[in-house]
Amino acid sequence: MAPNPSVYGLILFDNKIFAGVNDTSGIFCSTDFGSSWQPLNDGLDGGYIQSYAANNDYLFAASYSKVYLLRRQDMKWQDIASNLTGISNLAVCGGDLFVGSWSGLWYRSISEITDIKREIDNPKVYVLSQNSPNPFNPTT
Repeated sequence: MAPNPSVYGLILFDNKIFAGVNDTSGIFCSTDFGSSWQPLNDGLDGGYIQSYAANNDYLFAASYSKVYLLRRQDMKWQDIASNLTGISNLAVCGGDLFVGSWSGLWYRSISEITDIKREIDNPKVYVLSQNSPNPFNPTT
């Protein structure tokens, strides 16, 4: 099935082309450079997708009032922001997702949205060991 001719947004992510159409049929995905298309709507709840943004691991898509997240590993859409009005643009900058809408600018840290926390591996135990022989000083 090919997407409806009224495509509202295109993006390349994970060697796939994603196309959002102007009706409730949602998002289509092509893995063969547009020769064939399959719907990819698991997790979407209607509305046409009009804007996309991506980083290395995540694809974000926006309808008029919602923002969705697609994780590369499960390829299922997740609603991450509802009740926004008049979404027009998405952008990823550094570790943040920005959403432009009629009500202004909304932004969140991607790690906050995806529940991925970076842990710093600090030493838990400090130990002072016996010194090793110094090759330049045999009496050490």
